[in-house]
Amino acid sequence: MHGFRLHLREDGRHHGLRCLALALLALTGCSKLPDKPVLVHRDNMPNVVLITMDTVRADHYTSRLAATHFPNAYSTSDWTLPSHASIFTGKYPSTHGAVCTGAVDNWLTELDPKHDTLAELLGRNGYRTAAVVANSEMLDASSKLDQGFHYYNSKRADVTAEGVELIETAHGRGEPLFLFLNYMEAHAPYTPPVGQAELQAAVDALNYKGQAPDPKQLRQWVEAYDRGIAQVERQIGIVVAKLQTLGIYDNTLLIVTSDHGEAFGENGLMEHPVSVYQNQIHVPLVIKYPRQTTSSTVTEAVSGVDLLPTILEIAGVAVQPSVDGVSLLHLPKERFVYAERFPCGADNNDRRLGVRKLAAMQGDRKLIWNVDGSADKTEAGLAPAQATVGFDLRKLQTPNTGKQVPVSPERLERLKSNGYAR
Repeated sequence: MHGFRLHLREDGRHHGLRCLALALLALTGCSKLPDKPVLVHRDNMPNVVLITMDTVRADHYTSRLAATHFPNAYSTSDWTLPSHASIFTGKYPSTHGAVCTGAVDNWLTELDPKHDTLAELLGRNGYRTAAVVANSEMLDASSKLDQGFHYYNSKRADVTAEGVELIETAHGRGEPLFLFLNYMEAHAPYTPPVGQAELQAAVDALNYKGQAPDPKQLRQWVEAYDRGIAQVERQIGIVVAKLQTLGIYDNTLLIVTSDHGEAFGENGLMEHPVSVYQNQIHVPLVIKYPRQTTSSTVTEAVSGVDLLPTILEIAGVAVQPSVDGVSLLHLPKERFVYAERFPCGADNNDRRLGVRKLAAMQGDRKLIWNVDGSADKTEAGLAPAQATVGFDLRKLQTPNTGKQVPVSPERLERLKSNGYAR
């Protein structure tokens, strides 16, 4: 472990990476902040609809919603479980502990119940909480991400149809609703499905042997990926139309984002989770605040950990000081956000993929460091040449992990079929 001097001041609300510090020359940035949304009185609590599009990278997605768009939004990790746990807790992976371990078989760790989730906090304050989840392997009840939900379906349901039904039911009862929807159409084997065995063989050949895929096949996979994204956008349109038909869209906080991206040969890598490069962690984030009718853009770097404090503020619920995120209504200037990579299973034994990494982003600037303190200069062009950066990376070496999730042989095979395991 290389030693580094710690320089960066804490902003007073960032606690999850207490051991981490940075020193950078001041970078100037500008953003157009949205009109401040109306914080609704408790007798007119806004509905909250949170949608994650599994595997959707920012440069492949365009939203037409009249909303606030965040072009420099980042997930906290390069795969589903830790990034969703960050969204639900407002904490970075090394703090919430739902990450990978070095074990080849039982390498998943659950979210520690000591962390209050968004569903728990909203549920205690009068919300009906419900979730319909497409990624049944990573987001099922064994992950403990269902904490606080009155209803949680991870059994491969029709996400849109059931989501619409839940909206109608809550509206009919006059209940404020927190609804979480997770779509998976953009996840390999994409939409419509491509040959899984052929795709996985190409992924393994590039990631572990450096053998490039056939360019024609690669184009076909990218096209299938984009079709999956288009399908998700159509489903989101159905949800929006239902909210509008019921007359509750105006009083709904709608958030559309992704848990991570996907590599298609960039940096000699394919699929995920493989890195903290842009194609893995740069994600869409679109927020339609209550009463918002026009679009705006915020160019500051923002993170999945910021969603919990933002939602709680708009819902009128107190934000705990232990969260790592900040409300997007009060973004500090020149702030850093982070993404952490914990290699999964057998990847820990790979020379290239087995390195724990941390990325720091500020606006459109970025720096990546390996756990041993050495810099990953692959994306150095995104970072200011004059910057000096220091990290204490011990939190990556000894994260606050939760309990291991038993992985049966059957589940391990399903994880392999979805690209999560070798």
